[in-house]
Amino acid sequence: MNIQEFKKVLLNIIKWNEEKISSENNYDLLNKQLLDVYQFVFKITYIFDEKDYNNYDRKINKKSWNNIQNNFPEFQQYNVTKDVSVNISNTELLIGDPIDDLNDIINDFKEVIWCLENTSENDALWYFMFGYESHWGKHLSDLLYYLYNSKFGL
Repeated sequence: MNIQEFKKVLLNIIKWNEEKISSENNYDLLNKQLLDVYQFVFKITYIFDEKDYNNYDRKINKKSWNNIQNNFPEFQQYNVTKDVSVNISNTELLIGDPIDDLNDIINDFKEVIWCLENTSENDALWYFMFGYESHWGKHLSDLLYYLYNSKFGL
């Protein structure tokens, strides 16, 4: 796996909450970028880095939320099922928010980039995989599902 390509893919997604993106079709561009990230989940190998590093200082930035809204003014809440593989036909519906999904994905990717620049490659790759398994992976799956359904009117 090329670490520079990996970093570039993450930075392309991070841009959505930092600037106005001028694209003919932001939905398709974001969809492609999310799928580009998804491929790394299956390519990454790392050795757990046991060194004790400083922690990433996660800052909440309201402007970043607004930038996502400006890039995707048509984003709106959507349905998410609480239980996907249990309680079939008898599960609660929850509300998903594509702006929240993308913002959470971006914040987790900012931490991975910070680790690449301030700790070690193995540490960054561990954070990427840990985030996929515990947080941003669900947001990514939900957001891809939302983008698909929005595009095809389902």
